[in-house]
Amino acid sequence: MGEIAQMIDLTPRGVTRIVDGLEADGLATRIEDESDKRIKVVELTTKGRRFLDTSLPTVHQKYVELFAVLEKSEAVELVRLLEKLTDHMKAEIEK
Repeated sequence: MGEIAQMIDLTPRGVTRIVDGLEADGLATRIEDESDKRIKVVELTTKGRRFLDTSLPTVHQKYVELFAVLEKSEAVELVRLLEKLTDHMKAEIEK
């Protein structure tokens, strides 16, 4: 859970709540690490994999449509600004 939290910039508690919801919906499951029982591995279930496989193309298309109004230079600038804001927020959190 800690690794997932770091990868997506959430607290471990936030990730736990998300995984709890995914488990409740039958989309993911937690598996104990055999060598270290404190470690839990999160895996998608078959239902979760199907949901992901059918949802990703739709989500991608929505982003393409959303960003279509921007010129390439505007999109590049937007990404630069968002990265700047993200870096600033991370620095604030680490204070």
